[in-house]
Amino acid sequence: MYKKIIFFLIIAAICTSVNAQIKSLVIKKLDANFSMKNGLVLVNGSFDKAIAAVQYNAAKPAQSMFTGSVDVATINTGVGLRDKHLVEKSEFFDAKNYPTIKMVSSKLIEKDGKIIVDWLITMKGITKTISAPVIIVSKSGILLFSTNFTINRRDFKVGTKSMLMADDVKVNLHVEAM
Repeated sequence: MYKKIIFFLIIAAICTSVNAQIKSLVIKKLDANFSMKNGLVLVNGSFDKAIAAVQYNAAKPAQSMFTGSVDVATINTGVGLRDKHLVEKSEFFDAKNYPTIKMVSSKLIEKDGKIIVDWLITMKGITKTISAPVIIVSKSGILLFSTNFTINRRDFKVGTKSMLMADDVKVNLHVEAM
């Protein structure tokens, strides 16, 4: 009987120790930015309404989890008519039917001191996997997470083939959390 109690106490201690290292963080700031070429012009934009959740394990970062989404209707390229067109037209974001773009980490691996994340990105009902490094920096009690990657907008049926509009869109995400 004693052996069983000690065994269960050891298992409980191990489980508590592992779970205690994973911490849900409070998001202080989130920037979701993008850029792409349209003709000879580089168009920079952002989404003004974005949310994220981070469960972080400082001892074993590959056990962390990241999720986030942006409200498509809050796209901001600095040109109101273009933003309205992108939001409303079915060949672009079609926010009425697809109001959010979502990202979820599906796999994290540590490689050469970096965290490589496989992201499931869902846009317009289409989910694709991309891999990108996440850089994590601790500064004055705040954790900074950033990732940059490129997606092909046509993989998600955003726009059609165009001689002027590039297919590749560079995405930059930055999160400050405590």
